[in-house]
Amino acid sequence: MERRLYRAALEGNVPSLLQLLWEDELVLERSLVGSHSDTPLHIAAMLGHSEFVSKILSLKPELACELDSQRSTPLHLAAAKGYADIVKGLLNTCKEACLVSDKYGRNPLQVAAVKGKVEVLEVLVQVEAEAARIVNKSGETVLHMCVKNNKLESLKVLVGMFGGEDEFIDWKDKDENSALHLAAADGQFETVDFLTTHTRADNHSRNLEGFTALDLLAQSTTGTKEKAIADNQTMSKQTRVSSSSRASKFPSGAYNWKKHFKRQNSWLERMWNSLMVVATLTASMAFQAGLNPPGGVWQDKAGDNSTSVPYTVSIFGHDMPENSNITLRAGNTVMGGSSYGVYFTFLVFNTIGFIASLSIIILLISGLPMRRRLFISVLTVIMWIVVTSMALTYAISIEFLTPLEQYLSFKVISFGILAWTGLMTLLVVSHIIRLIVKALRACIKAVTHRRKRFTV
Repeated sequence: MERRLYRAALEGNVPSLLQLLWEDELVLERSLVGSHSDTPLHIAAMLGHSEFVSKILSLKPELACELDSQRSTPLHLAAAKGYADIVKGLLNTCKEACLVSDKYGRNPLQVAAVKGKVEVLEVLVQVEAEAARIVNKSGETVLHMCVKNNKLESLKVLVGMFGGEDEFIDWKDKDENSALHLAAADGQFETVDFLTTHTRADNHSRNLEGFTALDLLAQSTTGTKEKAIADNQTMSKQTRVSSSSRASKFPSGAYNWKKHFKRQNSWLERMWNSLMVVATLTASMAFQAGLNPPGGVWQDKAGDNSTSVPYTVSIFGHDMPENSNITLRAGNTVMGGSSYGVYFTFLVFNTIGFIASLSIIILLISGLPMRRRLFISVLTVIMWIVVTSMALTYAISIEFLTPLEQYLSFKVISFGILAWTGLMTLLVVSHIIRLIVKALRACIKAVTHRRKRFTV
C-alpha cells in the first residue's frame, strides 16, 4: 500500500489517494514511519501537483513541517521549483517552515532567491520578511547568495523590499565582503551598477584584505570592460523604466560608477608606466656611477704594478689622515684611495638606489597583480627612497670633485640637497604613519562590526 501511495504522489492522482484512504485511514500516518525519507507531500510539492498537495494538507496538515533526508521541508522543494500556488498553500498551513534551514543552511526564501524564482520570492518576503535577514554559517545574507549565483532579478526584488535598510545592504560576511564586494570581484557590472545607483551601498567600505569594491572591480576587469560597463548602464536605465512601481522605494542620487572607475583605472595605468620608466633610468644611472665613480680610476702609465699614497678618511670635507699608506693598483678608484670615507658613503647610497630601482622593475614585470592602488602607493614610496639615494650620491660626488678653494659654493649646494632630502624623508615617514593608522582603523572597525553582528 505504501508503494501505491507514493505512485499516487508521483502522478498527482487524487482519486487514487482517496481510494487508499478508504482502504486504510492511517495510510498517511504510516508514511511517516515508513522506509522512505520523503513524505508523499514532499514528492507532490516537488513535482508541482497542486491539487494533490491541497488534499493532503486538508487531511494531514502536520506533513507541511516534516523534513526529508536533506532537512528540507516541502516548502523548500516547492520554492526551488517556483510553484507559487503550492508555496502559498504550504505557508497557510505551516508558516514556521519559512524559517527552517536545510542541510546547506538555506531557508525556503534563500532557496527561491538563488534559484531565481522571483514570484515565489515575493510571496515569501511578504509572508515572512524576517527570513531574508537570516545569515548562514559564513555570515552571508540572501544578498550575498544572489550575487554568488548571479541572480540579479532576485536581488532587485530584495532591494525593492529592503532598499532603505543600509545595514541589510552593507552587511558583511566573515571575510568582511558585502554583496557589492562580491559583485565587483566577480565582474558583475550590471549588479555593481544596480547596487551603486539604486541603493546607498557603501562603495568605500573595505574588506579584510583592505580592498574596496572599486579595487576588486579593477582586478576582475578584462579588455572588454568599457563596453560591458556602457551596456550595463543602458540596461540599468531600461530596468528602472520598466520597474517604475519600485523606483519610489529607491533613494535618490545615483553614483556615477563608470566615471569613477575610468578615472581610477587611468590613474593606476599612468603610475605603473611612470614608475617603470623612472626605475629603469635610475638603475642605469646607479650602475654607471658604480662602474665609473667620480674621479675615475688610477692609471698605471709608468708600468709599475702599484702606487702607494697616504691613507685619509674624508667625510663631507673633513679629512682625517691615518698613519699608514695603502697600495693602489691600476683600475682602483681614485676616490677610494684618497678619501675612503667619502667613497664608502657614496657606495652605500648608490647601492641602495640601484637595488631599490631593480626591485621596482622586478615587481612591475613579475606578473603579480600589482595594478592596485595599495601596491602602487608602496612602489611610489620605494621610488622616493631611490630618488633620495641618488640625490645624496650626487651631493657626495660634488663634495669630492669641488676644489677646496670653492668650498663655500659646495656648502650651499650641499645644504640645499640635504634640506630636500629631509623633506623627502618626512614625506616617507608621514606615509608610513598614514598606512599604519589606516590599518589600525580597519582592524578596529572589523572588531566592532563583529561584535554588532547578529546571528540567528
